[in-house]
Amino acid sequence: MRALTPDTVSRSWTRYRDVNRIPAGYTRQARWSEIGIPDDAALPSCLIAQVARQRSALKTLIPGVSCPSKNHNMVEYKKSSMKQCIKDTLGLGTGFWLIGYLASFMLYFSSFAGMMGWIITVILTPVTIVITWWWFRAGNHPLTYYAGVGVAWTGIAIVLDYLMIVRLFQASYYAPDVFLYYALTFLIPVGVGLYLNRNQGEPVAAQG
Repeated sequence: MRALTPDTVSRSWTRYRDVNRIPAGYTRQARWSEIGIPDDAALPSCLIAQVARQRSALKTLIPGVSCPSKNHNMVEYKKSSMKQCIKDTLGLGTGFWLIGYLASFMLYFSSFAGMMGWIITVILTPVTIVITWWWFRAGNHPLTYYAGVGVAWTGIAIVLDYLMIVRLFQASYYAPDVFLYYALTFLIPVGVGLYLNRNQGEPVAAQG
């Protein structure tokens, strides 16, 4: 069996923490097996004592690396995950909608007002793709997470369009370019998620 060294555990834990967006100051939430070190159940009985001694030594050599109980720091971890989810959905979705909303005002008073929906779609779609890729590039989420983000962004766009355009200005708003915009709003995070998962491998699920 390969010896467990502080460097080996530190690198494994750093990789696990990064892909699961666990803040650096938190004590490790993963079981040993999740960072590449076998759990007792996967070890022959003759090696359990040896691994236990190595783990005890590693706890003192590497700050923040330990083998906590199942619920250790889970409250803080869940709070951090919820905050990140809100940023990914409400924060980014509202930001993208606001960019398009302001762009439509600029074009409304120009000679391109009749085509502003198509112009905004053509210009802002690649911008949105790049920003979405940049935002999620360090994460490692399952495809269902990206689908949820897409549903949230689309819901935000539909609700805010209705309140801030249809109701506020009594406008005849819905047209083919608008429905294409709603479809892209959902498909962009899903497509970016597919791309990231194929290039980064399957996401590692955080476990308590």
